[in-house]
Amino acid sequence: MPDTELQLVLQAIGGNADSFGRLADRYSPTILGLAYSLTGDMEQARDIAQETLLKAYTSLATLQRPDRFGSWLRQIAANLARTHLRSQSRHPQVMLEDTQEGNAAMPEATLEEVVDRRLARQEVLRTLQSVPEGPRSAVVLHYVVGLTPADAAKRLGISRAAFDTRLSRGRDALRRELTLLMDEALTDAKAQVEIYLEGIADRVKACLHDAPRERVTAAKELALLAARANLPRLFRDLKGHDEGTRKLTAQLLGDTLDPRAAAPLMEALQTEGEPAVLAELARSLARLGATAAIPALHALSRNTADMTVHKAADDAVKALSALAPAASDATGGDIPVEIDDLKAAGMEALLLDLLADDTAPVRVHAADGLGRVESVKAVTQLTAVLTADPQPYVRRAAAEALGAVLWPGRTTKERITPAQRAKAVDGLAAALGDPDMAVQAEAAWSLSLITPEAHREAVMQRFHEVLEAAVTGRPGPWWVTFPALASALGLEHDRVRIARLLLRKDVRFKGPLVEAVLQMARTGATEANALVTEAIATHADPKCEHKLLKALGITQDPAALPLLQSALKSPQAHMKEAAAHAIAQYPDGQRLLKEAMSAGDEALITAAAGAIADPAFLEELAPRLSPRGRIALQAAARRLARI
Repeated sequence: MPDTELQLVLQAIGGNADSFGRLADRYSPTILGLAYSLTGDMEQARDIAQETLLKAYTSLATLQRPDRFGSWLRQIAANLARTHLRSQSRHPQVMLEDTQEGNAAMPEATLEEVVDRRLARQEVLRTLQSVPEGPRSAVVLHYVVGLTPADAAKRLGISRAAFDTRLSRGRDALRRELTLLMDEALTDAKAQVEIYLEGIADRVKACLHDAPRERVTAAKELALLAARANLPRLFRDLKGHDEGTRKLTAQLLGDTLDPRAAAPLMEALQTEGEPAVLAELARSLARLGATAAIPALHALSRNTADMTVHKAADDAVKALSALAPAASDATGGDIPVEIDDLKAAGMEALLLDLLADDTAPVRVHAADGLGRVESVKAVTQLTAVLTADPQPYVRRAAAEALGAVLWPGRTTKERITPAQRAKAVDGLAAALGDPDMAVQAEAAWSLSLITPEAHREAVMQRFHEVLEAAVTGRPGPWWVTFPALASALGLEHDRVRIARLLLRKDVRFKGPLVEAVLQMARTGATEANALVTEAIATHADPKCEHKLLKALGITQDPAALPLLQSALKSPQAHMKEAAAHAIAQYPDGQRLLKEAMSAGDEALITAAAGAIADPAFLEELAPRLSPRGRIALQAAARRLARI
């Protein structure tokens, strides 16, 4: 069995020079590329790379995390390169590009920004040396020294037309040279990705015949890598309607340690309303080292009423505030990978092998990974797993993966044959009758996303076969997905019938059933609104009534306004708040809320303040309240004014 990287690191720490030599061979291209990207000079980069390896070898005893050797080595190289650049900045050479900048005030910038600008200018100036003398003089006088074309022509003693010709030729020559440099840089980046993926592939292959625990870890690493390669899907799921999916997606984005995930997570932090998801967003931003999120997390910590969210946001602020300059993690989160990179590196084949593993958790992660890399090759195997695997949670993962592979909006455009599609749709349709309700639910959800017109009748027939047994049996996760499938099939009457049957079962409204009613409300269908009203009036669990009230706001149905206005008088604060947010979504909602709040009910004013978009109105109401209520309302007005 080949030595793993961790084994080599441990052997090197123990004094084995040969092991360190093998590590040096593995990381030399990466270190050289990093040094060159920071210095812009290949000779200096080679010196820094050699110094990095020497310093690493003599400092091995200080390495506290052997499993993060690559990250540690890259940090040494980056520090040495920055030290070199700082030394240069203390002994600057007067160059042509400084003549124009010296006369203008420069805005404050970080050392990294200054270095980036200087390296970019130096690279352009070096490239200019390959441009013929006449065009080069025109480019330097106009773009570097800053002379106008007329003044530059006089300086050269030529006509304006001749200068314009030289300038045009210089730009063309410079563009060609810089294009070649960019091609070389892209080739270097591609090589870095290939080296990174090759290392992961070696580790996974080395685990294929190990104990189940090691195989599970390897499969999980591949699944996480597949998630990183398909970030657009994660970004889409982060905006989905299902709370559980959003929470899992937020966690996955943090686990990727990919800096590209920070911006979508921060955006979600501003719009998310569910406490469990908000807490996960805060934790993930902390894991990503997203220091730019500190102000938003600090505001969330101060303003939330949920203690779990408050603690998660507060912990994230503390962690990010104490964070040193971000360093790459051993997972390679700083190396952007794409689906095609994974397939080229053989990861798809490895996942297919793991799908046949005799350990169920390995098969789960393999199915998840194949779905995220949108593996068309895996359609047959995933269908077989869906119909025959003995473990329900493995079948569920296969159903979800098939939905991702066959979804029309997938990232990759690899062609799916009609036979493959038919086989997958047949398998998903059969799974609608699976004995496990979670598998039924996932199959219905996948079918609602992918069912093509050619298979619509067959799916509809199967749907009707299992529908009656489902709605008359035990309630379960299919509450959400069966209505979605009915909608995709154009069976509006069946969708409403499902809800009515569930209502008549007199079950208490929790979780999935509330989500199902919310989905129906989003369509704006009058019957759906009537069902929501009926549920609130006769069947609703008090803990879920506020979610159902919000559903009425989504539809903006005038017939629902009396119910919402009566809920403003509820003795429960969360009901007042939900009704206020629902009314605020109506075209005339702000006026109606202001009228209700002007009556002076402090509990209503406090609960409805978050739904008002007028800070001046809140400031006007504040003096009527008790000291505690006044402070809360004024704080809400200030936050609103900042927005």
